Amino acid sequence: MHYSKILRVYILTFFAITHTENSLYCQEKTSRSSDQYWFQVYEQCKLSEKWVLLADGGIRMKDEFNHRSATLFRTGIQYKMKCNLSLAVGAAYFSQFSNNNKNHEDWISVEEWRGWQELLFEQQISRVKLSHRFRTEQRYFNNLNSTNDNFNHRARYRLNAIIPLNNKDLITRTIFLNLANEVFLNYGKEIKNNFFDQNRIIGGVGIKLNNSLTFNFNYVYSICEKECSNYILKNKCILV
Repeated sequence: MHYSKILRVYILTFFAITHTENSLYCQEKTSRSSDQYWFQVYEQCKLSEKWVLLADGGIRMKDEFNHRSATLFRTGIQYKMKCNLSLAVGAAYFSQFSNNNKNHEDWISVEEWRGWQELLFEQQISRVKLSHRFRTEQRYFNNLNSTNDNFNHRARYRLNAIIPLNNKDLITRTIFLNLANEVFLNYGKEIKNNFFDQNRIIGGVGIKLNNSLTFNFNYVYSICEKECSNYILKNKCILV
Protein backbone atom coordinates (compact mmCIF):
# COMPACT_ATOMS: atom_id res chain seq x y z
CA MET A 1 0.00 0.00 0.00
CA HIS A 2 1.29 3.48 -0.91
CA TYR A 3 2.43 5.71 1.97
CA SER A 4 -0.29 8.30 1.28
CA LYS A 5 -2.96 5.59 1.52
CA ILE A 6 -1.46 4.32 4.77
CA LEU A 7 -1.52 7.87 6.13
CA ARG A 8 -5.18 8.38 5.22
CA VAL A 9 -6.22 5.06 6.74
CA TYR A 10 -4.21 5.75 9.91
CA ILE A 11 -5.60 9.25 10.47
CA LEU A 12 -9.21 8.34 9.62
CA THR A 13 -9.10 5.26 11.86
CA PHE A 14 -7.70 7.24 14.79
CA PHE A 15 -10.31 9.99 14.44
CA ALA A 16 -13.13 7.50 13.95
CA ILE A 17 -12.22 5.53 17.09
CA THR A 18 -11.92 8.73 19.11
CA HIS A 19 -15.26 10.05 17.83
CA THR A 20 -16.99 6.76 18.66
CA GLU A 21 -15.55 6.72 22.19
CA ASN A 22 -16.57 10.34 22.74
CA SER A 23 -20.12 9.69 21.48
CA LEU A 24 -20.58 6.68 23.75
CA TYR A 25 -19.02 8.51 26.69
CA CYS A 26 -21.19 11.61 26.28
CA GLN A 27 -24.38 9.55 26.30
CA GLU A 28 -23.71 8.64 29.93
CA LYS A 29 -23.09 12.21 31.15
CA THR A 30 -24.89 15.51 31.48
CA SER A 31 -23.15 17.97 29.18
CA ARG A 32 -22.61 21.73 29.20
CA SER A 33 -21.19 23.91 26.43
CA SER A 34 -18.77 26.83 26.44
CA ASP A 35 -17.45 29.07 23.66
CA GLN A 36 -13.90 30.31 24.12
CA TYR A 37 -11.20 32.24 22.27
CA TRP A 38 -7.57 31.22 22.76
CA PHE A 39 -4.62 33.40 21.80
CA GLN A 40 -1.25 31.66 21.93
CA VAL A 41 2.33 32.57 21.02
CA TYR A 42 5.07 29.93 20.57
CA GLU A 43 8.79 30.65 20.47
CA GLN A 44 11.80 28.44 19.73
CA CYS A 45 15.39 29.58 20.21
CA LYS A 46 18.02 27.33 18.67
CA LEU A 47 21.02 27.11 21.00
CA SER A 48 22.98 24.55 18.96
CA GLU A 49 22.42 21.72 16.49
CA LYS A 50 21.07 19.55 19.34
CA TRP A 51 19.55 21.97 21.87
CA VAL A 52 16.48 24.22 21.49
CA LEU A 53 14.92 26.54 24.08
CA LEU A 54 11.10 26.42 24.08
CA ALA A 55 8.57 28.93 25.38
CA ASP A 56 4.90 29.71 24.87
CA GLY A 57 2.30 31.87 26.54
CA GLY A 58 -1.34 32.70 26.05
CA ILE A 59 -4.66 33.96 27.29
CA ARG A 60 -8.06 32.30 26.98
CA MET A 61 -11.24 34.38 26.85
CA LYS A 62 -14.91 33.39 27.06
CA ASP A 63 -18.43 34.83 27.06
CA GLU A 64 -17.82 36.88 23.90
CA PHE A 65 -14.53 38.29 25.25
CA ASN A 66 -16.21 39.58 28.43
CA HIS A 67 -14.28 37.31 30.78
CA ARG A 68 -10.92 35.64 31.09
CA SER A 69 -10.93 31.87 31.38
CA ALA A 70 -7.21 31.18 31.86
CA THR A 71 -3.70 32.48 31.29
CA LEU A 72 -0.63 30.33 30.86
CA PHE A 73 3.12 30.38 30.46
CA ARG A 74 5.25 27.35 29.62
CA THR A 75 8.96 26.93 29.05
CA GLY A 76 11.35 24.05 28.46
CA ILE A 77 14.41 22.77 26.70
CA GLN A 78 14.51 20.26 23.86
CA TYR A 79 17.25 17.82 22.90
CA LYS A 80 17.26 16.47 19.33
CA MET A 81 18.36 12.83 19.43
CA LYS A 82 17.88 12.48 15.65
CA CYS A 83 16.51 14.73 12.92
CA ASN A 84 13.01 13.34 13.54
CA LEU A 85 13.20 12.38 17.22
CA SER A 86 13.53 14.67 20.23
CA LEU A 87 13.11 14.80 24.00
CA ALA A 88 12.03 17.82 26.05
CA VAL A 89 11.48 18.77 29.69
CA GLY A 90 10.09 21.93 31.22
CA ALA A 91 7.72 23.70 33.61
CA ALA A 92 4.47 25.63 33.25
CA TYR A 93 2.18 27.98 35.16
CA PHE A 94 -1.57 28.15 34.57
CA SER A 95 -4.12 30.43 36.22
CA GLN A 96 -7.85 29.67 36.10
CA PHE A 97 -10.32 32.52 36.56
CA SER A 98 -13.68 32.87 38.27
CA ASN A 99 -16.06 35.53 36.98
CA ASN A 100 -18.78 37.90 38.16
CA ASN A 101 -21.26 38.58 35.36
CA LYS A 102 -22.82 41.61 37.08
CA ASN A 103 -19.74 43.84 37.14
CA HIS A 104 -17.54 41.87 34.68
CA GLU A 105 -14.88 41.18 37.32
CA ASP A 106 -12.36 38.35 36.92
CA TRP A 107 -10.10 36.91 39.57
CA ILE A 108 -7.70 34.00 39.81
CA SER A 109 -9.34 31.13 41.66
CA VAL A 110 -6.92 28.27 40.93
CA GLU A 111 -3.20 28.30 40.23
CA GLU A 112 -1.58 25.30 38.60
CA TRP A 113 2.15 24.61 38.66
CA ARG A 114 3.21 21.93 36.28
CA GLY A 115 6.30 19.94 35.33
CA TRP A 116 6.29 18.17 31.96
CA GLN A 117 8.33 15.78 29.82
CA GLU A 118 7.74 14.80 26.20
CA LEU A 119 8.89 12.60 23.34
CA LEU A 120 8.31 13.93 19.81
CA PHE A 121 8.55 11.70 16.75
CA GLU A 122 8.10 13.23 13.26
CA GLN A 123 7.47 11.59 9.88
CA GLN A 124 7.41 12.90 6.33
CA ILE A 125 4.95 10.92 4.20
CA SER A 126 4.74 12.34 0.69
CA ARG A 127 3.97 16.05 1.27
CA VAL A 128 2.41 15.50 4.70
CA LYS A 129 4.36 16.21 7.88
CA LEU A 130 3.08 13.88 10.58
CA SER A 131 4.07 14.15 14.25
CA HIS A 132 3.41 12.03 17.33
CA ARG A 133 3.79 13.78 20.67
CA PHE A 134 3.79 11.82 23.93
CA ARG A 135 3.77 14.05 27.03
CA THR A 136 3.55 13.42 30.76
CA GLU A 137 2.71 16.12 33.32
CA GLN A 138 2.89 16.51 37.09
CA ARG A 139 0.17 18.97 38.13
CA TYR A 140 -0.07 20.78 41.47
CA PHE A 141 -3.27 22.81 41.99
CA ASN A 142 -3.42 25.65 44.51
CA ASN A 143 -7.08 26.50 45.16
CA LEU A 144 -7.12 30.13 46.32
CA ASN A 145 -10.71 29.92 47.55
CA SER A 146 -10.15 27.00 49.89
CA THR A 147 -7.48 24.69 51.33
CA ASN A 148 -8.37 21.86 48.94
CA ASP A 149 -5.06 21.74 47.08
CA ASN A 150 -4.33 18.59 45.12
CA PHE A 151 -1.79 16.89 42.90
CA ASN A 152 -2.14 14.45 40.03
CA HIS A 153 -0.40 13.12 36.91
CA ARG A 154 -1.61 13.37 33.34
CA ALA A 155 -0.56 11.63 30.12
CA ARG A 156 -1.19 13.08 26.65
CA TYR A 157 -0.88 11.76 23.11
CA ARG A 158 -1.25 14.08 20.11
CA LEU A 159 -1.39 13.06 16.45
CA ASN A 160 -0.77 16.09 14.22
CA ALA A 161 -0.75 16.39 10.43
CA ILE A 162 0.44 19.45 8.50
CA ILE A 163 -0.48 19.41 4.81
CA PRO A 164 0.97 22.10 2.47
CA LEU A 165 -1.54 23.35 -0.07
CA ASN A 166 0.17 25.68 -2.55
CA ASN A 167 3.67 24.18 -2.36
CA LYS A 168 4.99 20.65 -2.12
CA ASP A 169 7.16 21.53 0.87
CA LEU A 170 6.62 23.84 3.84
CA ILE A 171 8.61 26.79 2.50
CA THR A 172 8.09 30.55 2.80
CA ARG A 173 4.56 31.73 1.90
CA THR A 174 3.16 28.23 2.07
CA ILE A 175 -0.47 27.88 3.12
CA PHE A 176 -1.17 24.64 4.97
CA LEU A 177 -3.88 22.62 6.69
CA ASN A 178 -3.37 21.74 10.34
CA LEU A 179 -5.23 18.67 11.65
CA ALA A 180 -4.73 17.20 15.11
CA ASN A 181 -6.28 15.05 17.77
CA GLU A 182 -5.04 14.86 21.37
CA VAL A 183 -6.18 12.55 24.16
CA PHE A 184 -5.59 13.44 27.85
CA LEU A 185 -5.68 10.79 30.61
CA ASN A 186 -5.35 11.36 34.37
CA TYR A 187 -3.58 8.98 36.70
CA GLY A 188 -2.32 8.91 40.29
CA LYS A 189 -3.65 8.02 43.72
CA GLU A 190 -5.97 11.05 43.88
CA ILE A 191 -7.77 10.07 40.67
CA LYS A 192 -10.98 8.25 41.62
CA ASN A 193 -13.50 8.86 38.86
CA ASN A 194 -12.13 11.08 36.14
CA PHE A 195 -9.45 8.87 34.56
CA PHE A 196 -10.48 10.42 31.25
CA ASP A 197 -9.56 14.12 31.32
CA GLN A 198 -10.35 15.40 27.84
CA ASN A 199 -10.16 14.87 24.11
CA ARG A 200 -9.20 17.78 21.88
CA ILE A 201 -9.81 17.85 18.10
CA ILE A 202 -8.17 20.63 16.09
CA GLY A 203 -8.62 21.73 12.50
CA GLY A 204 -7.47 24.90 10.78
CA VAL A 205 -5.27 26.68 8.29
CA GLY A 206 -1.96 28.47 8.59
CA ILE A 207 0.68 30.27 6.58
CA LYS A 208 4.44 30.16 6.91
CA LEU A 209 5.38 33.82 6.39
CA ASN A 210 9.13 33.19 6.60
CA ASN A 211 11.60 30.92 8.38
CA SER A 212 10.97 32.70 11.69
CA LEU A 213 7.22 33.40 11.65
CA THR A 214 4.16 31.18 11.15
CA PHE A 215 0.50 32.13 11.68
CA ASN A 216 -2.26 29.63 12.53
CA PHE A 217 -6.04 29.99 12.75
CA ASN A 218 -7.66 26.88 14.23
CA TYR A 219 -10.99 25.61 15.49
CA VAL A 220 -10.76 23.46 18.63
CA TYR A 221 -13.50 21.14 19.85
CA SER A 222 -12.82 19.53 23.21
CA ILE A 223 -14.72 17.25 25.54
CA CYS A 224 -13.62 17.59 29.18
CA GLU A 225 -14.69 15.63 32.22
CA LYS A 226 -14.97 17.76 35.35
CA GLU A 227 -13.61 16.59 38.68
CA CYS A 228 -17.02 15.82 40.15
CA SER A 229 -17.41 13.36 37.24
CA ASN A 230 -21.20 13.86 36.88
CA TYR A 231 -21.02 16.09 33.82
CA ILE A 232 -18.78 16.91 30.90
CA LEU A 233 -17.90 20.28 29.40
CA LYS A 234 -17.86 20.72 25.62
CA ASN A 235 -15.59 23.58 24.62
CA LYS A 236 -15.74 25.14 21.17
CA CYS A 237 -12.71 27.37 20.76
CA ILE A 238 -11.09 29.64 18.21
CA LEU A 239 -7.30 29.27 18.57
CA VAL A 240 -4.99 31.89 17.07
